[in-house]
Amino acid sequence: MPLPLITVSCTDDVPTGGVSYREMLSSLVDKVQTSTNSLASTVSQASSEEMSPYLRQIGSSVRRLSMPLGKVRQSSQRRLSQMVSAIGEVIDQEILMTQPGEKSTPLFGSLLNREWELVTVSEMCRRLSLDQELELPIPDGANTSQILDELMIRQVMDILPPRAEGYPWVNIYNSEKHGFSLATMYRKMAEFDEDLSPVLLIIRDTKEHVFGAVVSSAIRPSDHYFGTGDSCLLWRFTGEAPHTRELRQFNWTGDNQYFVNAAKDSLSIGAGSGRYGLWFDADLNHGRSQKCETFDNEPLCGDNEDFVIQFIEAYGFRM
Repeated sequence: MPLPLITVSCTDDVPTGGVSYREMLSSLVDKVQTSTNSLASTVSQASSEEMSPYLRQIGSSVRRLSMPLGKVRQSSQRRLSQMVSAIGEVIDQEILMTQPGEKSTPLFGSLLNREWELVTVSEMCRRLSLDQELELPIPDGANTSQILDELMIRQVMDILPPRAEGYPWVNIYNSEKHGFSLATMYRKMAEFDEDLSPVLLIIRDTKEHVFGAVVSSAIRPSDHYFGTGDSCLLWRFTGEAPHTRELRQFNWTGDNQYFVNAAKDSLSIGAGSGRYGLWFDADLNHGRSQKCETFDNEPLCGDNEDFVIQFIEAYGFRM
């Protein structure tokens, strides 16, 4: 009875300096398949009746490993590592063939190297002698931003929550198209149908500072604070345009849970002791950024706490 085939689907063949992701992943799968074939030859002498329950166990696990890995982002390296680890766990499990009166012994243990390691895509490329630097594609929709250039987009990609990695960016709101109004922003957020998507806010003020926030869900009016610490943060680019190049991020400190307060007349992200990490008025005209307990951030708009909004965008992610 043959063992189930282990497959890893790759939807796009993205070139990587002469060696494609498809070729790179194919090499990995070939090695795993070789190990699987050796297992098949080992069990060929056992009867189908004896092996059926164990093969069903492997088959059900292996089928769950099939996943699209077309446009793998640099910040999505952990996904590939987790997949390799999952393959290792399936092959690594010891299936015991026990006969009445006999001592249980591992059938496959002596044939497999059970030392598995989580590695990044860059490390895998290094070990495969691929010295070129990976530059993975920008997600669809990200280049529609009227504030961020390509270099800035790539840095923002690295701070997004894991569940948003690699997914297309969807422009929910921008002030140039929809006007400067907090009520309009709330309305556009209500129309966004991805309930599990975090939201990226991007602001440029009249002094050319670029900064913003990531919040865990669409921003809709609420009587209380909402959000989660694993997917809420503040960020800013240092310097002024066109030299806004270094991104700094400010993650949740754990001191409080004042993540997002979406009132009708204002919006605040991060708070504590009467100070707000990021605050806007109802007209999306004036704003304020102060050091707050939620994120322990520096003021996002430079030396001054107050700023005037020149442009604001909000992006979700199509999952």
